[in-house]
Amino acid sequence: MIINIRGTSGSGKTTIAREIMDCYEKGKPQYVTGRSRPLCYIFERKRESYVGRPLVVLGSYENVCGGADGISNRDQLFAIVRYWDGRNCDVLFEGLLYSEEFARTARLHADGRKLLVVGLTTTVDVCLERVNNRRRERKPDAEDVNPDNTTRRVGVIARAIERLEEVGVRAVCTDATQAALLIKKELGLALPE
Repeated sequence: MIINIRGTSGSGKTTIAREIMDCYEKGKPQYVTGRSRPLCYIFERKRESYVGRPLVVLGSYENVCGGADGISNRDQLFAIVRYWDGRNCDVLFEGLLYSEEFARTARLHADGRKLLVVGLTTTVDVCLERVNNRRRERKPDAEDVNPDNTTRRVGVIARAIERLEEVGVRAVCTDATQAALLIKKELGLALPE
């Protein structure tokens, strides 16, 4: 199963990824030559939910804002997705750069890979508040982000998800809480009672 979480900055992509990672044993970071941050993490199932495949989460989660955006070459990222999917691992990736992606994602589907795209429906106001708060944590006198950029991105992401649905990709738009539950269910993880 390949899972791609999509949304604009501040929508909760990284928070959901971390929540999913917490359902596994501590991840083992994988490094490659020439890269100081991890390329991905490999997670094994916890003993109580051992049935199922390992999970590979692409990107780096060493900072508050994690994700696959540090892998800026899209062909490279999708080659890594294919590599791990072909080695009997579930693969999860998220990042702003990949929230607008259509062609490479559609090719994963066309190749018969099991794929789920989850678009987050977090409101623009909430996204802006989260991003501005993160900026102020780093630099108290930081200016707020331009709301027009975030609003535009929300529209672009929504259109990319619609296009994926049109070509048969299983794509779901939902709030962050439901997204986390859906992903856990798809991965066969124990749901809270």
